[in-house]
Amino acid sequence: MKSIFILLFVFVCSTFSQQIPISNFTKKEVRDSFYLQLKNHVLINNLQLELTDSNIEQWIEAFWAAGLILEKSPIIKESLAKVISDEKITNINLIRSALESAYTLYPSDFTPELKRFILRTDNPKLFAMSALHLFRNNFAKDSLLNILRSRFPDFTQNPILKMLASRLSEDKKLKPPPIKELVLNTFPNESVIFVFQRKQRDFIGRAIIRNHKNQFEIEDTKIFSIPVLARAISDLPGFITNGNTPQGIFSIQGTAYSSNRFIGSTENIQTVLPFEVKPSHFFHDSTIYTDEFSHQMYKNMLPKNWQEYFPIYEAFYAGKAGRNEIIFHGTTVDTSYYTGKPYAPYTPTLGCICSLELWDENSGERIFSDQQKFMDRFSKMIIKPSYLVVVEIDDLNSSISQSEIEELLKD
Repeated sequence: MKSIFILLFVFVCSTFSQQIPISNFTKKEVRDSFYLQLKNHVLINNLQLELTDSNIEQWIEAFWAAGLILEKSPIIKESLAKVISDEKITNINLIRSALESAYTLYPSDFTPELKRFILRTDNPKLFAMSALHLFRNNFAKDSLLNILRSRFPDFTQNPILKMLASRLSEDKKLKPPPIKELVLNTFPNESVIFVFQRKQRDFIGRAIIRNHKNQFEIEDTKIFSIPVLARAISDLPGFITNGNTPQGIFSIQGTAYSSNRFIGSTENIQTVLPFEVKPSHFFHDSTIYTDEFSHQMYKNMLPKNWQEYFPIYEAFYAGKAGRNEIIFHGTTVDTSYYTGKPYAPYTPTLGCICSLELWDENSGERIFSDQQKFMDRFSKMIIKPSYLVVVEIDDLNSSISQSEIEELLKD
């Protein structure tokens, strides 16, 4: 009897301990050590290495680290300038990482270097990143469009350049069709997650669930929702690698627990873009035999009034351009990196949808989790969501509140 009691006690204790996720990565001493490692070793030592084929990865690592902790310094800026301006440097991955870090850390700099760079690069992604940086600094959009047409006469055939041209030509007064029409008429007989965002991704959005009966999940007589951030560290558009979460339709492929220490152990929602998997997987339909994902397939998913609204196709073109591994997850990233930012204490990502989680700096225990709250509701649904739709509702410079959601979707 005594041995049975001991076994039962151990089982109960272990079960209880599993209910409270712990991340050593969130403990103060670990966070401090990681930060000092990035700042004093990766950012200084790596960039002091003479740039050769053998240490390109160290430079890329340094540019990534600078973006993660939003670190600026003379050596970082000089290194970025070198990579962008030196015509002898041809490694695409290195140049891409430099352009991403420059866009992230020095949004008002490098105009002369980028003006020269877009006239010599023949890489569509690198061209687009450079053009977006210049455009943000009031470089004339007509000049950029002329350079685009001159450098890439068939640009409409390339998903990145097609989206770039749309971004440069965007009508600032363009408003989306009625949001409620999208919410009620997209996959009307299936459960769907909708993530509402501002055009300016510095501000927090909201995620809701509409079930297969076209009813919203409710909590305490209100529409169930949690705040989420769909902003990348870079703040590049969604059709660029490591850019913001693209606007449009994703397919949900289940849930998982991540081994990535920046994401943490809270269950996450796995999503895929068009082209990331075969259409039969995307649409959860084994009778679809074609391996080609067409524009018409995507268009058919949208309500009539939304079918000609080009911004909602960003997910389609992002997938066609090769973006992948965008999921809905929590976070263990140190919130202090982003103190003073409009989105703090939320942590930006490499393009995922991220909810707020807080961790005890001494024990590493999770002490708050909107992600868990969302997953609890998700797991209790009889018919779980099959799709996720990200939509920018307007260009206001404020986070989306619960009351706005109620007003937006009221009967």
